[in-house]
Amino acid sequence: MNFAIPLLIGIFSGFIASLVFVMFFSRIRSSIEISNKICYSHTTMLFDDEREGKKVFEIKIINRTRRPVINLRAELQLVSQRFTKGGPVQYWKDIDLVRPDPIRIEKYDKKDTEGLYAFRFRTFEDIDKLWSDDENAFLRFRIATTDSLSGFSKVFVRNYYTKKDTLVEGRFASGDSFEIS
Repeated sequence: MNFAIPLLIGIFSGFIASLVFVMFFSRIRSSIEISNKICYSHTTMLFDDEREGKKVFEIKIINRTRRPVINLRAELQLVSQRFTKGGPVQYWKDIDLVRPDPIRIEKYDKKDTEGLYAFRFRTFEDIDKLWSDDENAFLRFRIATTDSLSGFSKVFVRNYYTKKDTLVEGRFASGDSFEIS
C-alpha cells in the first residue's frame, strides 16, 4: 500500500503534464491567407513549349505564421449543386494544379525581399470555360498545412462564388500583397 499513493500521484501528474503540453501545442498552428481573386494571364516564357501562350490561372497564398509551414497539399474544385428528392447534393470536378504539394513555404518576414513566404498555385485548365454557370456552381480552393514546430495540421478553405468578381486578368504582385496588375 505504501507504493500505491506515489504511483497514483506519478500517473496523475504525468497525465496532467501531457494534457498541458498537448493543449499548448494544439494552439500553435499555421496561419495561411488565401487571395480572394484568381488572376489569369497568357504564359510567355516556359520550358514547356506545349503550354507557351496558353492561359495560366493563379491563386496566391501567404504564410502569415512566424514559422515555416510544411507538407502542404492544395486542391481546386468546381463544385455544382443538384437537387434531389432528399435535398441538395454536391458534385465536384477536380481542377489539376501544376504543383499542388510544395514541401515547405518559409516563415512570414516583412524584411524578406524575395517573398519566400508566398506561393502561387497555378493551373492551365481554362477555369473561365469550365465555370459556365455560377448560379449553380462555385470554385473551392482548399489547402492543408502542417506547422513546422508543433506538427499540428490545419485546413484552409476559400470559396469563389461569382465568376465576374473572382477572375481578374493580370498577375499578382510579389511579396506581401494580393494586388493584381
